[in-house]
Amino acid sequence: DIEALMLRYNMAHKNAAEEVSLPVAREYGKPVIAFTTTRWNGLQELSSSAGPTTAECLSFAFTPIVSPPVEIVLHSARDEDELKDALDNVKMGFESEEEEDLWRRYGEGLESTNDDFFDEYPEERFLKASSVS
Repeated sequence: DIEALMLRYNMAHKNAAEEVSLPVAREYGKPVIAFTTTRWNGLQELSSSAGPTTAECLSFAFTPIVSPPVEIVLHSARDEDELKDALDNVKMGFESEEEEDLWRRYGEGLESTNDDFFDEYPEERFLKASSVS
């Protein structure tokens, strides 16, 4: 029996997870472990002044649309300061819909251009639950 699922999930790579994987995990009562929530630190670095903090990247995975089933977020901090900042500021989701919408739009801007060719399978952006058999 599968105990949990581990999914790549972040602001700029969320559509397949939200449309297919997370609803199925919820249906089967399986917890999800999210990884690459910082997109290998690219989300913070692509737009340093307007980009999210590490804690905001981690918090994104706990927004109500995905949590449950996301129960664990894996993160490998680059240094002690980043780890402490993340631990001090991570939230189980955002305090307002406006804050969540801000980071969704930020991720969608990166996802739609795919200028950095991050997406291993760009067609994942267009998956819908009805297309999965």
